[in-house]
Amino acid sequence: SYFAAPCPPGTYSNVSGAVNNYDCIECDAGYYCSSIAGGEPTGLCWGGYYCTGGASNPRQHIVDPGHYSPNGSASQIECLRGTYQPFPAQPSCLECEPGYVCPDKAMTDHNFCEAGRYCGNGTTVMSDCPPGTYSNQTHLTTLSECTICPRGYYCRDRGATAPTGMCNAGHICYEGAMDDDPVYNDDPSGNNTVVTYGDTCHEGYYCPQGTSFMIPCPIGTYNPSRSGKSESAACLPCDAGKYCNGTALTTPTGDCDAGYYCIGGAYLPNPSDNQTTGDICPLYYYCPAGSQSPRVCNAGYFSSTTGNSVCELCNEGYICYQREGPRLCPQGKYCPASTVTVPLTAPKNCPVGTFGATDGLKDSSECQTCTGGSYCDTPGQSNVTGPITGGFWSMRGSTVATPADTNNPDHGICPKGYYCEEGSTAPLPCPQGTYGFAVQYDALSDCINCPGGYYCPYNNMTEAGPQCDAGFYCSGGSSEAAPVAQAYGDECPTGHYCPAGSSTPVDCPAGQYSNTTRSTVCLSCPKGHYCPLATSEPLPCPLGYYCGAGTSIATSNPCPVGTYNNETGMNSVADCIDCWPGFYCGSQGIGVPVDLCGPGWYCSGGATAAQPSAAAQGGQCEAGYFCPEGSSVMLDCSPGTFCQ
Repeated sequence: SYFAAPCPPGTYSNVSGAVNNYDCIECDAGYYCSSIAGGEPTGLCWGGYYCTGGASNPRQHIVDPGHYSPNGSASQIECLRGTYQPFPAQPSCLECEPGYVCPDKAMTDHNFCEAGRYCGNGTTVMSDCPPGTYSNQTHLTTLSECTICPRGYYCRDRGATAPTGMCNAGHICYEGAMDDDPVYNDDPSGNNTVVTYGDTCHEGYYCPQGTSFMIPCPIGTYNPSRSGKSESAACLPCDAGKYCNGTALTTPTGDCDAGYYCIGGAYLPNPSDNQTTGDICPLYYYCPAGSQSPRVCNAGYFSSTTGNSVCELCNEGYICYQREGPRLCPQGKYCPASTVTVPLTAPKNCPVGTFGATDGLKDSSECQTCTGGSYCDTPGQSNVTGPITGGFWSMRGSTVATPADTNNPDHGICPKGYYCEEGSTAPLPCPQGTYGFAVQYDALSDCINCPGGYYCPYNNMTEAGPQCDAGFYCSGGSSEAAPVAQAYGDECPTGHYCPAGSSTPVDCPAGQYSNTTRSTVCLSCPKGHYCPLATSEPLPCPLGYYCGAGTSIATSNPCPVGTYNNETGMNSVADCIDCWPGFYCGSQGIGVPVDLCGPGWYCSGGATAAQPSAAAQGGQCEAGYFCPEGSSVMLDCSPGTFCQ
């Protein structure tokens, strides 16, 4: 050869005496061999590339993403865990940045650090946020970036992305709580777990689920126990009789004030909220300190204003019932003052025989004695029971309607000679003209009128008196022996006679008369008169009749047929006159003839018929005569006439 030829690219020869290219050797791995002759490889394969052998340049093979190769690499190298490489031809890998994690080899990208975890430089394994913390954010770089579990919540799990839950009711969870029911403990002795991130709810407070702070029991309540879960369950209404003036109380503040009552839940010692928690002690009640409710004043005591802590004793003249003010002692009763030893619980009755007509009596001596004419038979009357029964009397104080006492000066049975109407205050005497022979007369009408023919001249007589005087009559009830023009008698009237003891005038009998008053006997009727029964003046005998002495009937002696009598006062039959001529008297007792003698007949006098048959009285008219009606004699026929 006339010159030395270089080894082909990708080869080299490190010996002398080579005769051809076959004596050239393949370029070593990790190196490249260019066309420039030399006894060794040209140089190292570049970083980001790798040369597997026979490389003619430093970039034989490009490194893939997720890999790297330093200078002189014969192969690409996987990025280690905690690194990554997103680009090709890189001589090294990138360290995983804070907030990211590279858990695998040959990673071409880094993963973001998940929520609940944090990742520092070159992190291959994410670190969990520990119990008591959480994170809902990705890309955390340090533990300090984990969020402390907030108050009211607990974070029990590692790597939590949110609090596990709310703290249990009855517990308080401070920041960083790891359990839902913490109980505070700062003493590790005895292998106890130190717990400072929470506690049971304290006395005076309540803790609903998830509360951030212990909530103080409100005013008007208290809580003596721990672990209160709710206001309604833990905070007790202030005890009846107590008040709770503050929050977070563990015991009531104190007793309710005297004059007030606290029914429960009171926050003032003197509540006045219309009985929601209490009020001022009402009328008729009393409230000592610490009262749970108003206490009604006992009978015999009273409370006349609100706000009283004690009751007062009832005054005399009054009765004090429960739940009302003093009232005047009612009528029919009396009310002494109440005492501590003997409180008056009911009015006392006015005793039998008395009554109380006014309110406010204080003593039995003020009860009024039953009034005259009345009786009071039951205790406690406001008025008399009623009037004394007729037949009895009472001046005062009777206890029965029929006091039968006979020797009591104030009341008794009505005695003889008296009458006692209903309601009598004293016996009334049977008046003059009457008498009473028995007891218990109840009306004036019971007094017996003095009987007819007798008189009773005095009051309260018990039997009839003497006979009335002759010439007078006493019809009944007479008070005098010789009454004149009285309802009970009078002087004997004319036409009558009255012997001693007459009850009525006695009629003069027929045929007698009395023409004066006060007569004791009657006179015989005189001649020419007649005297019917009870004649005062004799009556003249009527026309057509005659009356002898002692005649009692006017028509007992008529003038006989054929006669008449035209005058009164005639006393014998001789006073009767023959009937007039031309007339006839056909009946007895004719006063004046009125009937004419019949035609064709004549009546000469004393005729007893219209056609007399007795010659002495007249007769029939004879032939040659004529007799018109009322003829006393026969008349001759007139010349030129004839009369058969």
